[in-house]
Amino acid sequence: MPKSCLLQGVSLATIISMKKVTKKEPTLADLKAEIHDVLRATDRLAMTLACMAAAQESVDLRLSRLEKDNKEIKAEIKKTVTREYLDEKVALVRGDLVQLARKGDAKLMRLAGDLYDEGVLPEKDLKTLYEMEPFAVISLKK
Repeated sequence: MPKSCLLQGVSLATIISMKKVTKKEPTLADLKAEIHDVLRATDRLAMTLACMAAAQESVDLRLSRLEKDNKEIKAEIKKTVTREYLDEKVALVRGDLVQLARKGDAKLMRLAGDLYDEGVLPEKDLKTLYEMEPFAVISLKK
C-alpha cells in the first residue's frame, strides 16, 4: 500500500470531539475553520477509501491467481497415478507374460514330444525338458 494511503492526523470524529465547546455563538471565522477541518477530514477519508479500493483490487487479483493455481493443482492431482491403478496394470501385464510363457512352453513340449517320437531326442533328454521350470510336467508314473 502506498505511503499516501496511510492516515496522517486524526479522524473526523476525533477532530470534532477535540474542539472546545463554548456557549457563545460561533463567529464566521470559527465556522470557516470548522468547515476547513471537515473538508480536510473528508479528503483524508476519500484518500483512505481510495486506498482501500486499491488494496481490495490487489487482494481480488491475488485471490483469482490462487483460485487458478488451485484448479491447476486439482487437475494435476487427477492425472496422478494411484497405487491401486499401478497394481492393477502390473497384474494385467504379469498375466499376459505368464500366458505368453505358457504358449512358448507348450510349443517347446510339443516339439520335444515330436522329436522323441521320431527318435531324434532320447527319453532322458525328453524327461529333463518336461521337468524344467517354469511349467514342469509332473509325472505320476514311477
